[in-house]
Order: sequence, then structure tokens, then C-alpha cells
Amino acid sequence: MGAAAAGWPAEARAGRPGWRGRRGAIPAPPGAANAPAGLARRSRRGAHARARAAAAAARRRAVPALGSAASGGHGGTRSRGPRLPGPTGTKAGSSALPNDARANHAVASPLPAERGLQPRHAVLPKGGAERSRRPATRGPRTVARTDAIPAPRLLVGDVGGTWTRLALVRPRGDGGFDLVVQRRYPSRSLPDLETALRRFRTETGEEPVAAAVVGVAGPVAEGRARISKLPWTVEAARLAALLGTARVELVNDFQLVGHALPHLRGEDLAPVQDGEANPTAVRLVLGPGTGLGHALVLADGRVLPSEAGHADFAPRGPEECALQAFLAERHGHASVERVLSGPGLVDLYRFARHEGYPVCREVEAALAAGDDAAPLISAHGRARRDPACTRAVTIFVEVLGRHAGNMTLAAWAVGGVFLAGGVAPPLLPQLRSETFRRAFAAKGRFEPVLQRVPIVVIVHPEPGLLGAAALAARLLA
Repeated sequence: MGAAAAGWPAEARAGRPGWRGRRGAIPAPPGAANAPAGLARRSRRGAHARARAAAAAARRRAVPALGSAASGGHGGTRSRGPRLPGPTGTKAGSSALPNDARANHAVASPLPAERGLQPRHAVLPKGGAERSRRPATRGPRTVARTDAIPAPRLLVGDVGGTWTRLALVRPRGDGGFDLVVQRRYPSRSLPDLETALRRFRTETGEEPVAAAVVGVAGPVAEGRARISKLPWTVEAARLAALLGTARVELVNDFQLVGHALPHLRGEDLAPVQDGEANPTAVRLVLGPGTGLGHALVLADGRVLPSEAGHADFAPRGPEECALQAFLAERHGHASVERVLSGPGLVDLYRFARHEGYPVCREVEAALAAGDDAAPLISAHGRARRDPACTRAVTIFVEVLGRHAGNMTLAAWAVGGVFLAGGVAPPLLPQLRSETFRRAFAAKGRFEPVLQRVPIVVIVHPEPGLLGAAALAARLLA
């Protein structure tokens, strides 16, 4: 006997009816034992076919089709399975839910949410949404999208000395957020944050919010904060009364940037120095804007605020010692924030002018008009068009590099340095220069360590609001 036949069961090789195959024992029809061999084979084939048909019918009776109401899926056999009862006059096979209710009816996902897996949504049939509302009497039914139920609205804010940013967002199932509406108000044009919130709600609607998180430029203690650059005192209790929700939290504005880090994508980060990030180490967030913000991001996700911007400016060399004296004469206390901020960049230009560098007429006109001259100084300094602007930008980049290196050592933030704020992104070419990286790493015996610390600039337009949204979503948990 050939090799193929040898692998068959013994009953089959003997030509006996009723051999056990993959689908189990198939009983022989009556009289098969005495039937001719050819007739016996035909009888066995018929018995196989009848058994397969009976098994398929049993499965259809026991398990509803994937496209039925019971399973909430697609495809499968044509068997309809059990149906939800419909109102009188409802066509067979149509949904008992009205059109607007079907749009908000979600199908539960069998996928584990903790792994971040999302259910696969149904594709609307050809003809668009209007056609999808018609009852389906043949074929698989369209399943309502799982994101049709509106997510709770979250109010998020980022309050600084220059701008007050407010937005409404909705969390998505994938951990991201959808922006509903956003407004930006000049901070100094408002008497307090409550006025900004009332204006925002008037402009965008009075719909309730489930939670609110607002970041403020200053330290927060027991739900109360006084903003450093504004005559505002903000209290979480007053905001909760205004918004009608108890889920309100105040945090430092650079804490928000720290909470945004897990949500930033590759295009939100511009590399300055490649390195080897230690995933268990502290990460440093700092950034010059209206002031100089700092935060430390721990490996467990906690974010610690810092007011290191108000520490003393530590000059290095005769020129910076003269700069310290210049700043102390103007402000009394020469903090590092007096150098590394938008207003600090303007003071650096004034210092360069004081030291005899030729001035920029455009900047002088802006200063005379009381306008913010920092963007002009930055632009002229980057282009190296005016000596005073160029010198101001050079000092700024050197001091920022040195301060970032000092903070990295102080916190042992070898997990990475993230530069944020409104001043750093436009200066990206200068931050990628040897000037910044040399100042950052020039720390004697620890220079090799700092040369391996990754440094990036956050170029996301609103990292503070993104971090506030992440915190607000946690308040709902």
C-alpha cells in the first residue's frame, strides 16, 4: 500500500463503513455492511454530507450571526439571530432605536482598554450618513460608532503674565484630546481670572464642564495662587463655584508642560543635542517666556514645580559681572529670570547699548512706543543684522546653556532636558550651535556626562493646555 493510504485510519483502509474522521464517528446506514463496495462508499459520502449540514444547522441555532443584534459585529452567516423588540410597525430587521438614538448608541468593545486597543468602527455604506440611517433588511447591519457618545467637556487654562489661554477639550479613547474651542486674552487687560472665564463662557456657551485644570505662573499652595507677573490672586474654590464643578485644580504652569511630555509626538520636539536618555532618571523642563519656568518630571510620572528662576544670577567673567550690576541697579535683585526671559532679552539689548554697541532703530522705535521689543531683538540677533541685538542674543544663549547645565546637575536630570516657553523655539538655530552646547556641558569632571544628556526644544504650540487636559482627564477617573 502506498504511503498516502498507509496514513489513513485502519477502518478506512479495511473499507469498513463508519470510520472515525476529523468530524467524529459517522454511523453507517442500515444494510451498509452487506452492500456492494461502491454503494457503501456512496452511502458514506452521503452520510458525511448530511452530518456536516446537521452540524452547521446546530451551530446556527446555538450562536447568533456576527452581524446580528446580539453580537454587534459584522459579516458572518445570513442567519439573523435574536433581535431587539421593535415598536409597532417597525420593519423586520430594522433597529428599534430612532435615528438620533442610534447615532449615540455605542457597541461595547471586547478589547482590553488597559492595553490601549480601540474597537474597529464600522465603515459607512456607500451613499454617506443619510443612507446609513435606512433600515438594513439584507446583509450585515451598520454598527453605530463607539465614539458617537459625546465625551465630557474639560476646561483647561494656562495663565501667564502676557496671555491667558482658555480652551474646552474632549478626551478621546486613544488617550488624546479633541479641541472644542480655544481663546486667548491679553492678561493685563483683565482684572482677574474670573472675568476671563465669564467672558470665555459667554463667547463659547454656558454648557457644563466635568472638570477644570488651570496652570498659573507662580507657586500654588492649598488651592490658592498669586501670579508672579499680575496683580491676580486665584482660588480654586471660586473657580469651582463659577464653573459649577468640584473637580477644579490649580497647578504651576510649568508643571503642566511636564504633564504634557507623555502626549508629545516626534514632530512636537526639535532636537538640540543627541544623547542617551535614562528612562528611570529625572527629566528637566525649563523655559524662558514672560518669566523663567522650571519643573522636574520623575520616572513615576509625578511633576514637581520649581521657582529656580528667582535664584541669583551667577555671572561668569567681567562682562557678566557688569551685566549683574546693570540689572541690580534697574531691578534691585538680579535674578536669573532677569536675563533668561522675554523682558530679560530686552534688558540684554539695553545692556549692550549701554556698553557701546550700535543700536537698532526698529528696536528703539518699539521701546519708545512701549511695545514688546523682544521678538524684534530676537529676529535681528538671529540674522546678525544689528550689533546690539546680536550681542544680546549671544549672551542669552550662553547663559541659558550654562543655567540648563547647572540645573541638570542639581537635579541629576540625566533623563533629558526639555526647553519650552515662547523665547526658545525661535532661537533654535542658536541653541543648536556650539555656543549653547559648550556652555551646557562645561562642568569640569562632569562634562562627559552632560555631553550625553539629550536636549530638545518643545515646538508644540500649546504644551501647557495639553498638560492641563491630561490632568483634567485624571480628575474624572
